Amino acid sequence: MGAMRLRSILAAALCLAALPVLADPAPSALVRLTRDASAPGGACTGVLIAPDLVLTAGHCGPGRDAPARALFVQIGWDGTGFALTLRAATYDRHPDAPEPRALTARNVGRDLALIRLAEPLPPALATPLPIAADGPALPSEPLTLAGYRNAGPPGPQLSAPCDTAPLIDATLTAACRVVSGNSGGAVLRETPEGWELVAIISASGGGSAYAARPGAWVLQALAE
Repeated sequence: MGAMRLRSILAAALCLAALPVLADPAPSALVRLTRDASAPGGACTGVLIAPDLVLTAGHCGPGRDAPARALFVQIGWDGTGFALTLRAATYDRHPDAPEPRALTARNVGRDLALIRLAEPLPPALATPLPIAADGPALPSEPLTLAGYRNAGPPGPQLSAPCDTAPLIDATLTAACRVVSGNSGGAVLRETPEGWELVAIISASGGGSAYAARPGAWVLQALAE
């Protein structure tokens, strides 16, 4: 597993027809990340995990040597557009995040980044997702993938059911295809209390999605 090279899905193009799309509404915590707020493509997805904190894939940054504020965070999709577009205040990659062209099944679990917003978002606009706790049911059940797409229907889309394999080195494998724009999106589990975040979509390989399970680095940021 560790030697297999994966491809970042920031710019990958896979068959949209292969994705089963659910009619259920996507969580309001899903945001769109882009370097050009006026362009429909070239974007990633992010997940609000605190009122002022977005978790995404490590390769979804503002660009080499570019400041954090070069990255736009678009929030509150209402079916026709976004309620709010903000510039990122800070952008921090996981200290051991791999370079996008060096993603493998063994290091994708560190392909994470945190975006801090200048001000907390009001709950009426977006509700942060809780991170799923480790346990015997994780990840032995089918899960749901959610994210924006750079082509196809606008707005965040859900696809399920996605069978999953046991975690290896914080990498979760889900048997669903992913498309350009899904990077930084959510692997979700639905509970009686609502959606919870299991992992962050990072790459594709062999017809499956590879996602990073949030660990101590993310939990420490949440506690600050």
